[in-house]
Amino acid sequence: MRTLVLFLLCLPQAVAAWTFAPEPICTVADTQDAVTIEVTFDPATALYAIAFTRAAGWPDTTTLALHFDRGMGDLTITTDRHVVEGPRLSVTDRGFGNVLRGLEFFGRATLLMDGLTLGFDTTQAGEPVRAFRDCPATPTA
Repeated sequence: MRTLVLFLLCLPQAVAAWTFAPEPICTVADTQDAVTIEVTFDPATALYAIAFTRAAGWPDTTTLALHFDRGMGDLTITTDRHVVEGPRLSVTDRGFGNVLRGLEFFGRATLLMDGLTLGFDTTQAGEPVRAFRDCPATPTA
Protein backbone atom coordinates (compact mmCIF):
# COMPACT_ATOMS: atom_id res chain seq x y z
CA MET A 1 0.00 0.00 0.00
CA ARG A 2 2.83 2.40 0.87
CA THR A 3 4.36 1.80 -2.57
CA LEU A 4 1.06 2.66 -4.27
CA VAL A 5 0.75 5.91 -2.30
CA LEU A 6 4.33 6.91 -3.14
CA PHE A 7 3.72 6.08 -6.80
CA LEU A 8 0.57 8.23 -6.87
CA LEU A 9 2.39 11.13 -5.21
CA CYS A 10 5.07 11.00 -7.91
CA LEU A 11 2.60 11.26 -10.81
CA PRO A 12 2.42 14.65 -12.51
CA GLN A 13 -0.30 16.77 -10.95
CA ALA A 14 -2.83 18.67 -13.02
CA VAL A 15 -1.78 22.30 -13.22
CA ALA A 16 -4.43 24.97 -12.84
CA ALA A 17 -4.64 27.16 -15.89
CA TRP A 18 -6.05 30.57 -16.72
CA THR A 19 -9.46 30.14 -18.34
CA PHE A 20 -11.95 32.33 -20.20
CA ALA A 21 -15.74 31.99 -20.17
CA PRO A 22 -18.11 34.30 -22.09
CA GLU A 23 -21.27 33.43 -20.11
CA PRO A 24 -23.08 34.36 -18.02
CA ILE A 25 -20.66 37.30 -18.00
CA CYS A 26 -17.18 37.58 -19.51
CA THR A 27 -14.73 36.00 -17.07
CA VAL A 28 -11.00 35.24 -16.89
CA ALA A 29 -10.03 33.12 -13.89
CA ASP A 30 -7.37 30.95 -12.31
CA THR A 31 -6.70 29.30 -8.96
CA GLN A 32 -3.17 29.27 -7.55
CA ASP A 33 -1.98 28.37 -4.06
CA ALA A 34 -5.56 28.22 -2.67
CA VAL A 35 -6.41 31.68 -4.05
CA THR A 36 -8.92 32.11 -6.88
CA ILE A 37 -8.38 35.16 -9.10
CA GLU A 38 -11.32 36.22 -11.24
CA VAL A 39 -11.69 39.19 -13.60
CA THR A 40 -15.18 39.88 -14.90
CA PHE A 41 -17.11 42.34 -17.02
CA ASP A 42 -20.85 42.60 -16.48
CA PRO A 43 -22.63 44.37 -19.37
CA ALA A 44 -25.71 44.95 -17.18
CA THR A 45 -23.73 47.26 -14.88
CA ALA A 46 -20.89 48.17 -17.31
CA LEU A 47 -18.44 47.35 -14.49
CA TYR A 48 -15.23 45.40 -14.46
CA ALA A 49 -14.28 43.57 -11.29
CA ILE A 50 -11.29 41.68 -10.01
CA ALA A 51 -11.80 39.36 -7.07
CA PHE A 52 -9.41 37.30 -5.01
CA THR A 53 -10.94 34.58 -2.88
CA ARG A 54 -9.12 32.62 -0.17
CA ALA A 55 -10.32 30.79 2.91
CA ALA A 56 -7.84 32.61 5.19
CA GLY A 57 -9.49 35.97 4.45
CA TRP A 58 -7.72 39.31 4.12
CA PRO A 59 -6.06 41.88 6.38
CA ASP A 60 -7.88 45.12 7.18
CA THR A 61 -6.00 47.75 5.21
CA THR A 62 -6.70 51.07 3.55
CA THR A 63 -4.60 50.44 0.43
CA LEU A 64 -4.30 47.51 -1.94
CA ALA A 65 -1.62 47.21 -4.64
CA LEU A 66 -1.32 44.87 -7.57
CA HIS A 67 2.20 44.77 -9.00
CA PHE A 68 3.02 43.21 -12.37
CA ASP A 69 6.57 42.43 -13.41
CA ARG A 70 8.63 40.34 -15.81
CA GLY A 71 8.41 40.68 -19.56
CA MET A 72 7.49 44.29 -20.24
CA GLY A 73 8.94 45.76 -17.05
CA ASP A 74 7.02 46.91 -14.00
CA LEU A 75 3.46 48.13 -13.51
CA THR A 76 1.86 48.83 -10.13
CA ILE A 77 -1.81 49.63 -9.63
CA THR A 78 -2.98 50.88 -6.23
CA THR A 79 -6.45 51.55 -4.88
CA ASP A 80 -8.29 52.36 -1.71
CA ARG A 81 -11.63 51.29 -3.21
CA HIS A 82 -11.37 47.59 -2.43
CA VAL A 83 -14.02 45.67 -0.51
CA VAL A 84 -13.50 42.66 1.74
CA GLU A 85 -16.47 40.38 2.28
CA GLY A 86 -15.50 37.25 4.18
CA PRO A 87 -13.04 35.28 2.04
CA ARG A 88 -13.48 37.58 -0.97
CA LEU A 89 -11.46 40.72 -1.77
CA SER A 90 -12.74 42.71 -4.75
CA VAL A 91 -12.31 45.92 -6.69
CA THR A 92 -14.72 47.28 -9.31
CA ASP A 93 -14.22 50.01 -11.88
CA ARG A 94 -15.47 51.20 -15.27
CA GLY A 95 -12.10 50.49 -16.93
CA PHE A 96 -9.56 47.73 -16.43
CA GLY A 97 -7.04 48.41 -19.19
CA ASN A 98 -3.99 48.29 -16.90
CA VAL A 99 -5.16 45.14 -15.11
CA LEU A 100 -5.78 43.36 -18.41
CA ARG A 101 -2.45 44.56 -19.82
CA GLY A 102 -0.66 43.37 -16.69
CA LEU A 103 -2.26 39.93 -16.82
CA GLU A 104 -1.70 39.55 -20.54
CA PHE A 105 1.88 40.74 -20.92
CA PHE A 106 3.87 40.78 -17.68
CA GLY A 107 4.12 37.13 -16.54
CA ARG A 108 3.85 37.70 -12.79
CA ALA A 109 1.38 39.51 -10.52
CA THR A 110 1.86 40.26 -6.83
CA LEU A 111 -0.95 41.33 -4.53
CA LEU A 112 0.30 43.57 -1.73
CA MET A 113 -1.71 44.67 1.30
CA ASP A 114 -0.56 45.53 4.81
CA GLY A 115 2.27 43.04 5.14
CA LEU A 116 0.60 40.36 3.00
CA THR A 117 2.34 39.51 -0.28
CA LEU A 118 0.84 36.92 -2.62
CA GLY A 119 2.39 36.17 -6.01
CA PHE A 120 0.65 34.71 -9.06
CA ASP A 121 2.00 33.31 -12.31
CA THR A 122 0.35 35.00 -15.29
CA THR A 123 2.53 33.56 -18.06
CA GLN A 124 -0.41 31.53 -19.40
CA ALA A 125 -3.00 34.32 -19.04
CA GLY A 126 -2.35 35.96 -22.44
CA GLU A 127 -4.71 33.91 -24.62
CA PRO A 128 -7.62 33.93 -22.11
CA VAL A 129 -7.21 37.71 -21.64
CA ARG A 130 -7.27 38.24 -25.41
CA ALA A 131 -10.48 36.18 -25.57
CA PHE A 132 -11.86 38.29 -22.69
CA ARG A 133 -11.06 41.48 -24.62
CA ASP A 134 -12.86 40.02 -27.66
CA CYS A 135 -15.90 38.89 -25.65
CA PRO A 136 -18.98 40.37 -27.34
CA ALA A 137 -20.23 41.89 -24.09
CA THR A 138 -16.86 43.46 -23.25
CA PRO A 139 -16.10 46.98 -24.47
CA THR A 140 -12.55 47.65 -25.60
CA ALA A 141 -10.40 48.25 -22.53
